[in-house]
Amino acid sequence: MGTELKQDKKDVHLFATLQSDTDSLQFHYLKREQDAFAGLSPTLTPLSNESETDYLHVGYKKAFTDTLSLMVTYDHSEHTFEHNDLLPLKILSTDPPTVLYDANNAFDDQVITTKLQHQIKYNDHTLLSGIKYRNNQFDSKMSMGVVTLPESPFDEQHITTLFLEDQYQASEDSLLTAGIKYSYYKNNGAVPNSDFISGHLSMIYRMPIGTSKFFINYDTIPTTPWVQVNPLFDIGHLDDQKIFTAMYSFDIHAKDHNTSWMLRHVRLKDFTYMRSDTVIESFDETIKGYFADMTSNYRFDADHEIQFNVNYAYIDNAIKSDHSVINTYLRLFDSWGKIQLFNELYIRDNLKNAFDYLSLDYSAGITYHASDTFDISFKGENIFNKSRLNTFLVGTDPLTDDVQRKTYQTIQQTFILQVKYLF
Repeated sequence: MGTELKQDKKDVHLFATLQSDTDSLQFHYLKREQDAFAGLSPTLTPLSNESETDYLHVGYKKAFTDTLSLMVTYDHSEHTFEHNDLLPLKILSTDPPTVLYDANNAFDDQVITTKLQHQIKYNDHTLLSGIKYRNNQFDSKMSMGVVTLPESPFDEQHITTLFLEDQYQASEDSLLTAGIKYSYYKNNGAVPNSDFISGHLSMIYRMPIGTSKFFINYDTIPTTPWVQVNPLFDIGHLDDQKIFTAMYSFDIHAKDHNTSWMLRHVRLKDFTYMRSDTVIESFDETIKGYFADMTSNYRFDADHEIQFNVNYAYIDNAIKSDHSVINTYLRLFDSWGKIQLFNELYIRDNLKNAFDYLSLDYSAGITYHASDTFDISFKGENIFNKSRLNTFLVGTDPLTDDVQRKTYQTIQQTFILQVKYLF
């Protein structure tokens, strides 16, 4: 790899489902090997930087009756990260000082989730109630050079959730939903237990020209327990994170075209963030987000369709600085006999941000349906090599405490040839 930042990635992905009228079984496996440079090379001189993830999901769902169901899932993930740098990653204050050039981390997580749900219909009301239990088990090993960091005392969490929801059919064209949820978090390893109440309210109203939807939600997210006991960071004042969301949307449906409008407002309080590369704490001020989105589809006939979208986001963020972004894309779908064509142009403009740029991501593809069982396709992504940029943490200026970042393209220029045969 040399000393360049790269984004090589290799995936093995398996998925299978078995289903009957009352039972379903799902299997999902993912193995990923990739370069993991983003934010993990403070000196920007990596000799190697590799990450490997193994993820397994098995889920079972049983419908005992039309009103009673049970779901059980098992998730297991293993993640390893190895980094070796040309320049020191960290100098420990030992005598003599210890200079570290490499880091090795390994994480093992297992999650078992059980959910029992019951449904009752009474006049115009449908009541959903249930209980969900989740057991999380964690194991981690971290080292920097010859120094092995102590294992986290927090390695298990139990979450019990009770929920109740009422769906009220006020009329043939309107549905009102209200829900409440109580969650209790039991932790070990010097992490305090906690409990939270959250709720949501929504309304759907159908009109001759379309459908109107309104949704509000309040939720509390506990501070990630491993943050509270992580030996790598200095922990400041931490509070649980509070999130309030309000959304309104309106969909217009016609014979040959559909148009959707959406407005959303989000308020985030006590957000957990890295004040520097060594200090984690809660941010007392409220972060506010304002979002608007419009999507329109027009179908000329069964073989030709155009889709257009424009969306705008403004973030009132006192941690960094306010920023606003506008995105738009245009998609064309065309079929000519056994040939299908796809074209997409995605444009993003940072109107106000820490860095200003205009991204131009063009993708195109062609598929030939030779028969019902055989397809061949060719696709190019980010053909102009000007996709959306993102930032990663470089480090913190020791004099000003300012966080330093650099940019990279989120979508690499890629060309894919795919052959599909169904047995």
